[in-house]
Amino acid sequence: GDGRIEQHEALAWDDEHQDGRGFKEWEPFEHPQLGTVEIGGWRKFGQNNPLPEDLPREVERNVDFVLMQAAHTPQLEIAEATLTALGGGVHRLEVEVGNLGFAPTELAIRRQLGRAVPVRVAVGGEGVEVLSSEAEIDLGTLVGHDTAEAEWVLRAASGATVRIEASHPKAGRAEHTLTVASD
Repeated sequence: GDGRIEQHEALAWDDEHQDGRGFKEWEPFEHPQLGTVEIGGWRKFGQNNPLPEDLPREVERNVDFVLMQAAHTPQLEIAEATLTALGGGVHRLEVEVGNLGFAPTELAIRRQLGRAVPVRVAVGGEGVEVLSSEAEIDLGTLVGHDTAEAEWVLRAASGATVRIEASHPKAGRAEHTLTVASD
């Protein structure tokens, strides 16, 4: 009852819950170089891992847990992208990047230590010229089910394809394209 597990407690648990299958009684053995020795003790799976016949149940339980965690990891999406003509081949591009997952793209401790990697969103394409800001913008950390916005002013001819890409090492990559309409 003190939080530590003594050998006699582990043996009692093995007897009660595993019918003693986790421990092999000690027995003498004649070793060619060492003479008489005893072989026995905890079996390979007896103390630290489930016994082989119990393993499928434990694997299923743990796989379900890991899959649930994986379903909550951060995942980027381009939630919305709007291209508005301003005239003369110039356009405003407004992009909303979202985190579909429950978990943030970076943990709070990494932000506190200044080691957080921001979500980055970049714009480009053949014949697309970025007139304002940089082609790549840092959006910082996106908490779960959150969005952030980025905006550019571009010059692009009618029919050009504007490529948008959001990325983060933990949250993956999301891509979207827009075709420039005629003014």
